Amino acid sequence: MSAVDRLAMRLSGPAQVGLGLLAAFCGIGIVLAVLYMRSGQLIFSLGTSIAIYFVIWWLVLFTVLPFRVRSQVEAGEIEAGSEPGAPHQAHLLWYALVTSGVATMASVIFLVWIAPLI
Repeated sequence: MSAVDRLAMRLSGPAQVGLGLLAAFCGIGIVLAVLYMRSGQLIFSLGTSIAIYFVIWWLVLFTVLPFRVRSQVEAGEIEAGSEPGAPHQAHLLWYALVTSGVATMASVIFLVWIAPLI
């Protein structure tokens, strides 16, 4: 069991979402800092840079969601009154951290190296 899984076991769902949002906002800060340090100015306006980050963040989230999913049937523990195909455990914190990390790297690559060529 990884450190993220152990932390997620101790935290409730809303706390996991809060940490995920914190990771997303840290990702925005990293992207903007790298952009500013790279060229001394932002290629796009602040609002446009943040919007690009969040579009990439959502795309990465929907790409990452199928990973680490085990249904209740696969886990062998079906809760009464729930759909057997429902996930056994929601890995919200893991999804948020992985999504934020990948989206941050993808945004930096796009905004620093690809966008100036457009």
